[in-house]
Amino acid sequence: MTERPYTDVAVIMRCERIDNRWQPWRWSLAEVVMHDPAFGTEPRQLLNDEHEQRWMFPGFRVELFRDDAEGYHLNVESPAPCWFVLWRMDEDDGGDAPRLARPVEVSLSYHEAGRWLDAQETVEQVPVPPEVLEVLQAFVAENYQPEPKRRKRPDSFQPLQDRFGNPASVSTEKHRGEVAVADGFLGRWSRRKQEVREGKPVQDPAPPVPQASVPAGVNAPAPLAAQPAAAPVPPEPAAPPLPTLQDVQSLSIDSDFKPFASRAVAPEVRNAAMKKLFTDPHFNVMDGLDIYIDDYTQPDPLPAAMLKEMASAQFMGLVEEEPEKPSAAGQAAAPAGRNDPKDPAPVEPPVPSAAQPGQDVAQSGVCTAIPSTHGQASAGSTGEPAPLASASHTEHDHAHLRLQPDDAAERPGPGHSTS
Repeated sequence: MTERPYTDVAVIMRCERIDNRWQPWRWSLAEVVMHDPAFGTEPRQLLNDEHEQRWMFPGFRVELFRDDAEGYHLNVESPAPCWFVLWRMDEDDGGDAPRLARPVEVSLSYHEAGRWLDAQETVEQVPVPPEVLEVLQAFVAENYQPEPKRRKRPDSFQPLQDRFGNPASVSTEKHRGEVAVADGFLGRWSRRKQEVREGKPVQDPAPPVPQASVPAGVNAPAPLAAQPAAAPVPPEPAAPPLPTLQDVQSLSIDSDFKPFASRAVAPEVRNAAMKKLFTDPHFNVMDGLDIYIDDYTQPDPLPAAMLKEMASAQFMGLVEEEPEKPSAAGQAAAPAGRNDPKDPAPVEPPVPSAAQPGQDVAQSGVCTAIPSTHGQASAGSTGEPAPLASASHTEHDHAHLRLQPDDAAERPGPGHSTS
């Protein structure tokens, strides 16, 4: 097995201070030098001052692979052949010291650097020294064979494939049961289209001449050349003039509106003819199926029986009042001392008798008197009973429409006391 050519290198990284409050240090690739045993195997610091730091990372081997000769060829043919270095930052330990940028791999192949960049890695480059470039050129000349340029086949000459990518073929052979296209109607139709496309004159085939039957032994006369007679071409009729707005004025329901619907007619003439057509009463008869043709400003009147049952209708005077007919049971149950609210002359109720002397407890009876006003004087010092007065509230015009009787006491007037 032939050993692959290789070389050992050391990578020097530079850390410089920048004026940035978020990132005070910036790392970059300084150079790639040939390895020396004195470098050791561990990273070491070469420079440390207030503006810059330099670290050396030795022990990187760069091998040349024959299957990647094209990548080396692209590097050699570039204007500035270079080293490609992939490096990553150390994890943050929370200290104030800057983190180290450690190289991971070094290569001379364009293809490998492209794969690193596709993986979102940090890749930088520095120039290759002349002695390394000579070795790389010799390796490329020995192992790289450029592929010959091949002519690209036009798409029109690509093999025919079906929708699944399988090779397909088109057969022109006549199958059993099919009609011969070249000898039938479709063949003549296709041929005539091709002649028209090419600009050739198209000739109609002459109709077949029927041949009369000739008895046996009689020589048939030679057929004469048929000369088609030129048929007279009738003159084309003159186009009628287009209708105008003056013609619209003479239209009626029995007129012919077809000339006005032609595309050659002016739009204003066509629209005027359509308006004249639909102004006829024949087209303005409602069919009765539309729900918005009624006059909703005229409400339907309520029946009289329903209005009589509505208290508001009686109050507004929309219906006439009917006198109430008291029942016989109601008249019998009514108290004798209670007056009809519609009776203008109330009957005075009997005055209860005074308490008998010698009785310690006053006897109470049923009071059927109408409440009196507070303004009337009470019994005087003579012991005479005060005269009865009318009810404290005025009579209502529609007493039967009141929700409840007004038995509340009237407010005292000025100069009267409630005691």
